[in-house]
Amino acid sequence: MSTISSIWSNVRHPMKSLRGICGGEAVYPLMILFALNAVDELDRAAFGVLLPEIRDHFDLDLSTTLGLVGLVAVAALALQVPIAQWADRSKRVPLVVGGAIVWGVFSGLTGMATGLIIFGIARSGSALGKAVIDPTHNSLISDYYPIESRSNVFSVHRAANAVGAFVGPISAGLVLGARWISKKFAGNIAGLTRIGANVSIAAAFLAAAFALAPNIYIAVAVNCVISAALAMLAPAIFTGLSLAIPPRARATGYSVASLWIIPGLAVLPMIGWLADKFTIRVGMLVMIPLFVVGGLIQRSIGNVIMEDIGQVWQSAAARSEALYDRRRGNAKLLLLRGVHSGYDGRMVLQGIDLDMEEGEIVALLGTNGAGKSTLLRTISGTLEADRGAVIFDGRDITHAPPNEIAALGIVQMPGGQGVFGSLTVRENLELAGWTHRRDAQGVANARAEVLAMFPILSDRMDEAAVNLSGGQQQMLALAMSFIMRPRILLIDELSLGLAPIIVGQMLPVVERLSKDGVTVVLVEQSVNVALTVAQRAYFLERGEIRFSGPTADLLKRPDILRSVFLSGAAQGGDRAHTSTSVSTQKVALETFGLIAGFGGIRAVDGVSIRVHDREIVGMIGPNGAGKTTLFDLISGFTPIIDGRIEIDGRDVTKTGPSGRAAVGLGRSFQDARLFPELTVRETLAVSLERWVSSRSALVSALYLPPAFESEQSIERRVDELVDLLGLGDYQNKFVRELSTGTRRIVDLACLVAHRPSVILLDEPTSGLAQREVEALSPVVRRLRDEMGAALLIIEHDIPFVSSVADRLIALDQGRVVTEGEPTGVLEHPTVIESYLGTSSAAIARSGQGG
Repeated sequence: MSTISSIWSNVRHPMKSLRGICGGEAVYPLMILFALNAVDELDRAAFGVLLPEIRDHFDLDLSTTLGLVGLVAVAALALQVPIAQWADRSKRVPLVVGGAIVWGVFSGLTGMATGLIIFGIARSGSALGKAVIDPTHNSLISDYYPIESRSNVFSVHRAANAVGAFVGPISAGLVLGARWISKKFAGNIAGLTRIGANVSIAAAFLAAAFALAPNIYIAVAVNCVISAALAMLAPAIFTGLSLAIPPRARATGYSVASLWIIPGLAVLPMIGWLADKFTIRVGMLVMIPLFVVGGLIQRSIGNVIMEDIGQVWQSAAARSEALYDRRRGNAKLLLLRGVHSGYDGRMVLQGIDLDMEEGEIVALLGTNGAGKSTLLRTISGTLEADRGAVIFDGRDITHAPPNEIAALGIVQMPGGQGVFGSLTVRENLELAGWTHRRDAQGVANARAEVLAMFPILSDRMDEAAVNLSGGQQQMLALAMSFIMRPRILLIDELSLGLAPIIVGQMLPVVERLSKDGVTVVLVEQSVNVALTVAQRAYFLERGEIRFSGPTADLLKRPDILRSVFLSGAAQGGDRAHTSTSVSTQKVALETFGLIAGFGGIRAVDGVSIRVHDREIVGMIGPNGAGKTTLFDLISGFTPIIDGRIEIDGRDVTKTGPSGRAAVGLGRSFQDARLFPELTVRETLAVSLERWVSSRSALVSALYLPPAFESEQSIERRVDELVDLLGLGDYQNKFVRELSTGTRRIVDLACLVAHRPSVILLDEPTSGLAQREVEALSPVVRRLRDEMGAALLIIEHDIPFVSSVADRLIALDQGRVVTEGEPTGVLEHPTVIESYLGTSSAAIARSGQGG
């Protein structure tokens, strides 16, 4: 009786009933969407009724007719995704109106078609109605109406299909389904998917009963049951999708969900062919496996849809938090909540929560491999977060593409690779203005401003960026970031591989950006550098935040600021540093007047150096001084114009790199050149090639005892290296998956494995966390003592190189400026002017300078 009374009350007071259905929100939008959906369904229903006449008129068989139906449906689905993406990025109401007008034109053209081609074009064009309705109507309803009333609203909207087709069983299913589902499955979408799966499987058996019905009465009855059952669940499915799809992508989400109809449409021609060859009943039986497979797919999503809904709720909560803070006058420009991110299913970041205000400088510190660069990539969108929320200025950008994020004002400056090497300096600067193409004058002014900040770039405007020194490339990268007028600037290792004087020039630019209101996130390995510019700091370890607060407070946390990799290797090598007496040692490496150049410019100009056995020599100098080029000459990778090279008294000037390695030369590179497709263990095994005892291919193929023993020896040595350098957690990971700092540790392990007599280390501290750098000094001395090797080290970390080296050699413009005891070299006027500068923070990157 109560149900009848309720129905009668709704009939007597329809507007009151509709307001209740809409949860107190406006009824007018729902009525408009209802009408548009109804007329579109009416068009399709009329087409279905007239299909036999159309088939006879154009003299088509059943297979071709169903193929035409499928083609029209595919056209509608193909249009949905681009229309949905358009809807997510623009106003949806004009799109709905425009789509209705175009649909009306093509629908009218259907009745005037005189040939099959025109008819096909007209029906494909009329598919625009369906293509617009699914993504735009559903997303508008999801945004207009509250969650608790959405199932009722979707029921009314889908009732338009019943009005357009036939009112009876579908309307009953919609009305009863809305009442039952809204009560039974409120908050239990996973349970609803399981019920939907069961209904789909039941529909398979009902389809069989429909196909095999002995008379028209049973066929109509079964068809009514099928229609009512499927219609009953449709509103709830749309309600679930409205909860699981992020608001900024709802139109796209609904359109992609509709694409699952395509596999069913592909079967339509098969049904027609079977009906033509046998009977229509045989063709209809093909629908049975489709319903069963669909039910199984629907059942499988029950385990994940609740996670998706939780993700959407988390994003909504984070956005609400940001908006609430803004209303209270405590606006956060960037907000991260529960962010999980990684590569190939391996999580690197584990539930990151952080917030940043406008105009502040935040240091992002941490152990090597902690996820600092991954976090920057997640914020900039070059790596999409798996879970969590990233809110920028009140806007959810968690899953936004990187080009849109950059256009909003989040700019990332990658560490060591922030420029386009094949383009000139001028072209790089012009390219940086892509986000402000319509403001040519503003871009020109910004370009002039950065050239005033970095005058060295003005002198090399038409030179390829690849020819710039490391410091000049960093200047160019920072200049490009400045031109983009960022609101948030993400800098990945500003001081990576830079001379102290260059770092001293760049830090004031960063501070200036902050004063102009730009939020700067600075990934930095040196706590000392971070202390000078950053007000707050976050410290990451194993993908989790271990510390957040004032940067100076980090110095009070020795449990956090510790060496993870090199602490074990440093044991036994931390005794007091004593210089090696060179008078009693033979010469391990000597060069005589080396000359090399590129394009008429001498990069190395008459360099003669000498390194004795068991001696550690540091090499310093500004970026572009010729230090790495000298290493390339010594190791045989760059031809010399003039001069001679001797290793252990043997002339190797005309010997290739492999020959020099065979006589005991080992070398590291600035960028840790390892094999990206090998694991860490495999890489270490390859580096032991010099010590393989069995080299016979036949012995290895037959796996004879010598080959077995050789492999076992290599395996044992790899185990020792893994333990020595703390690589246990990374030994089975691919090198490409490692962070910059962790690759440096693997690179060092490979050098130890090679056991050379002369070691060339090219910036070994580059990319290492500060505490790892401070633990590296005893490791280097231990290499010298245990291997009896001579070491030549290029380094910009002055505290490190001065503490470990017996002598220093200073280079500038390809020539040796001075050499001798570290203290004397560092006090040389030319070294101070061209290399060190006056910034104490840039000079004291490690040690107790902070």
